[in-house]
Amino acid sequence: MAMDSAELPEKFRLTEKLSFEAFKSASEIEVARYVFGYWDPEVTIFLSRRRDPDLYKFVENLFYHPLFKSVMISSITLNAIFLVLETDYKVRYESHLFLQVADLIILAIYTTEFLMYLYLDPVNYWKDGYKRFDAAVLLLAYLPYTIDHSNPKRHHVVTMLKGFQALRVLKLLYYSPGITNLMAAMGQTVKNVIYVLVLLFLLMFIFAILGHGLYGDYQHGDPQNWGTLAAAFFTLFSLVTVISLHFTWWSTLLD
Repeated sequence: MAMDSAELPEKFRLTEKLSFEAFKSASEIEVARYVFGYWDPEVTIFLSRRRDPDLYKFVENLFYHPLFKSVMISSITLNAIFLVLETDYKVRYESHLFLQVADLIILAIYTTEFLMYLYLDPVNYWKDGYKRFDAAVLLLAYLPYTIDHSNPKRHHVVTMLKGFQALRVLKLLYYSPGITNLMAAMGQTVKNVIYVLVLLFLLMFIFAILGHGLYGDYQHGDPQNWGTLAAAFFTLFSLVTVISLHFTWWSTLLD
């Protein structure tokens, strides 16, 4: 017996009213928050027990506002530009104070985003692998400020930690659904790529032994390139990647 639409739960009636275009244009998080409230029932119970609904609503509206997303994307872009500028020793020396202040401002923005997200969803935040990685990168960004920069022995450590700051640019993945989908598709193709590499290794192994048998003779063959299995492997690798032709062409130009 068919159930009347009036007897259906409210969330199912809301689902019927949403068109296919609305689901296609909105993100999964937005659809889930609109129809069901939140992903996990445990999170819903947790949020229903909060004693700060007004503050939570304010932070939620601010966090999911398009302007906040624009600010984050702009900050990530500026961070990438400043990282490029810091690779130039002259610019780093002449604009040291400016770059340091800019880095602190960007770090403060990242920290604010982290605290807001942790405040909104402290239950599921640590369940997401990307969020844990983002928190680790944020913690890593604070380490250079805990080291004495005036100590010459610590200069290499500071430089190394500064190099890891490039990982902060990966925050752009969260704010770009297109890149996220591309990364997911690439992750699904990793298995096939591994199979291709294994097949390539087997083919190179077969032809390396075959080449060693045909051309590895020390009197009438080419022992330098085919005399041993390692040399045969390197020769095949050079032929596959065209490295030998590149070096031959470059040496010809130099001569």
